[in-house]
Amino acid sequence: MNGVGRPTYTKNNPDADLTTVTKALGEEWKAMSEQAKQPFQDKAKKAREEYQVALEKYHQTPEYKKYEEDKQAYKDEQSKKRKRLEGKSSSSAKKAKASKKAAA
Repeated sequence: MNGVGRPTYTKNNPDADLTTVTKALGEEWKAMSEQAKQPFQDKAKKAREEYQVALEKYHQTPEYKKYEEDKQAYKDEQSKKRKRLEGKSSSSAKKAKASKKAAA
């Protein structure tokens, strides 16, 4: 729908911002009959199926396995940093409370 409706709408309304264009196309979509929507839905379904096939192929590649390893290493590093920071902030908070009690 965007490939067909957006260029036409923006040509007729060159000063329209993104929000206006999106709302207008949404209203146009809602007003369409199911029969008129069917070619767009079929095209979207075909594209989704092609994407899933490509994604499955990608998941079998060494590049994907490397990406997963790098992602896990990053998560592990962030977890270590978070634990280290939580440990420092909680101990300094305890020290602050202890010094307030001692002062009172």
